[in-house]
Amino acid sequence: MTDLVALQAPIDYEIANALIIATPETWQTAKMIVTRTVIEHDRLEISITNPDGMKDVVLPTEEINSALWQLVSLHHGRSQLWVKAVYSVAMIETDQWRYSASFEYAK
Repeated sequence: MTDLVALQAPIDYEIANALIIATPETWQTAKMIVTRTVIEHDRLEISITNPDGMKDVVLPTEEINSALWQLVSLHHGRSQLWVKAVYSVAMIETDQWRYSASFEYAK
């Protein structure tokens, strides 16, 4: 598992940075929920919202999509399949952000 964590860390960082870049300048927080379904092939449903109530529509960028598919590829063939990922970003000071990522796995 440690190898997976080490391999996933730069992908998570890339996803978080892409999310920060995609959000409007007026946002100080953002939350992206990625739901993954696997029937015949992987499908990702992506929702980006502002926990503070801002209503701007934010669509996933090519950079977000690309990094998420890197994450899917990394996890192919692993014993546990993630079915939901939540990335949260928050500005802690001007131009300084922190992020967190959490995952739910298939049962």
